[in-house]
Amino acid sequence: MVFTFKQLKLSEAEQVWLNAIQEFDYANLDIKSLKVKLWSRLPKDFEHTKIDIRLLRENHLTLVGLWHAVPDSLF
Repeated sequence: MVFTFKQLKLSEAEQVWLNAIQEFDYANLDIKSLKVKLWSRLPKDFEHTKIDIRLLRENHLTLVGLWHAVPDSLF
């Protein structure tokens, strides 16, 4: 069975953020450290709290967020 979801339009910064969150694999995530790590790849006005809640909740990817971050993932 193939599942399909509505593809959400993401900015480049949002895609970078989701990919970085995915790399943490639900480990303890320090948002400030992550912002420092990504400072050269994110715009100055980037606010991770503005990312659609269908993709990210409490700094963890939802299944739809994982699908957007890693489309080839088998979950």
